Amino acid sequence: MAISWDGAVWYPATSYPSEARVVYQSVVWRAMIAGMAGVGAGPTIGESSVDGTVLWRRIGIYTGCVLDVAPELLSGPNAILQPAQTTFLRLAEQLVADLSIWGDLLDDGRRYLAAHMGQLVRLRGRGPVTAESVGQISRSYASLTQPEAIQLTSAGRAYMDLVRTLPSIFGFTGP
Repeated sequence: MAISWDGAVWYPATSYPSEARVVYQSVVWRAMIAGMAGVGAGPTIGESSVDGTVLWRRIGIYTGCVLDVAPELLSGPNAILQPAQTTFLRLAEQLVADLSIWGDLLDDGRRYLAAHMGQLVRLRGRGPVTAESVGQISRSYASLTQPEAIQLTSAGRAYMDLVRTLPSIFGFTGP
């Protein structure tokens, strides 16, 4: 099981940066070494594969992408670019990691958590308005670093809905 940011498919004779994720024959592959893909078939089945000058690592069977749940992160002035995509995917994989807790919801948890991080970036550090004035114009925003920040995005709320369905561990629900 694996997710990608945008479901990008592998193309022959294409330059791929390090950490790029592609889907080829229903498998997600991550470029461990940047390079140019070959002109024949893409990465082969196995844990790693050399394709042209790209070294790919098999991540898992493709189950969907972040843009499936947050398409607004694709375009516009606030589109989430490659370096942040990679960071958010890696963080989501680390934070939502225990298959024994998440079961079939593992990739959904990762997808929604990565989308939440992208949606927070689009808020540009501004939470909900907490104070406002008219004379001398003033405005205050809630901090996005508080635990309640998960409720500020649609993906964060969906993630918490998933967490609430998980079995209770040591009296706590969710990871």
